[in-house]
Amino acid sequence: MATSIHQGRKEIAVTGTRVAIGAAQEVNWLIVVAELHNKEPIVVGGVTVTRDESATDGPRIEPGKSQKFDACDIGDVYINGRAGDSAFYIAASTDAQ
Repeated sequence: MATSIHQGRKEIAVTGTRVAIGAAQEVNWLIVVAELHNKEPIVVGGVTVTRDESATDGPRIEPGKSQKFDACDIGDVYINGRAGDSAFYIAASTDAQ
């Protein structure tokens, strides 16, 4: 069975602007890590993800922490936060981690 690995780093250029994690690709798992230098948590969610706690559609990840997601399309996963905040991600189309 072939395994496809995806990894990278995404930075938020403008506060409150969502950034797509990657291009459309179905994966078995995804791990998003909020960089330690971030001033506030980032929020991970779909195309409507927002920094507003009352309206967010995904988990908040504190600086230096990570969140694992099960099977998804990484093209449908976005991060949102403050300008200069960033996240690393790794995803794969295999069950091994």
